[in-house]
Amino acid sequence: MKRWVIVGIYFILLCVSLVAIPGCLSPVTSRLDQVNSQLQQTNQQLATMNATMEETNRKLVETNQRLGQIEARLNKTNERLDVVDADLGKTNTKLGTIEEAVRGFEQGLKRFLDALPKINKN
Repeated sequence: MKRWVIVGIYFILLCVSLVAIPGCLSPVTSRLDQVNSQLQQTNQQLATMNATMEETNRKLVETNQRLGQIEARLNKTNERLDVVDADLGKTNTKLGTIEEAVRGFEQGLKRFLDALPKINKN
């Protein structure tokens, strides 16, 4: 009979503990649920930020490639401008020579015209 009393007491304690433990752990589990929820939100925000960073990095890579192409074009343009500048210098030299020839021709023509007899028109 003592045995049944002890088993009964253990059974009652077990039932009480099964009823009491969830009530005691409820604030802890509630707080853990809140923390988990906050962690999920934080993880979602971090995922969004990572996606934004990846997109920004991709755009930066594209921009750097475009800038590299523009720089190459500018270098080629500068080389062409150097050639044009050199050609302009040659052209200026030639034009100076032609200008001197035209002046000489003008002077010769003027001397020739001055040497002609003057015709009186009345």
